Amino acid sequence: YLSCDADAPDAAQRLEEQLAEFTAGFGTKPKKEPQPLARDRVLWDADDVRIWYSVKDKAVKVNLSLPVADGKNYEQETLNKVSKVYQCFSINKQYLVQRGRALKQISKGSSTMTT
Repeated sequence: YLSCDADAPDAAQRLEEQLAEFTAGFGTKPKKEPQPLARDRVLWDADDVRIWYSVKDKAVKVNLSLPVADGKNYEQETLNKVSKVYQCFSINKQYLVQRGRALKQISKGSSTMTT
């Protein structure tokens, strides 16, 4: 509920401020999980683990989910998921090394061009 002192200098303004604070965030959409764009390269997408190379951010993105279930061993489940991430990096090592080299070449080229 909204309230303010009866002798407040501007009671209506104070109530409007409280109402704005109270309703902040209503009607906004919840954030969605990050998703790879069409130009990004998906490196792994299975078992509630999604890994991709983001062209825009020049970074590897990892989205990992742990569904909630009664009696589930979350510690072991987390280790299993992280094992999938490790496996993905092992499989895609060549691609990631090439991306790193390409980015290094680009940054060297731009720094020599500006000097």
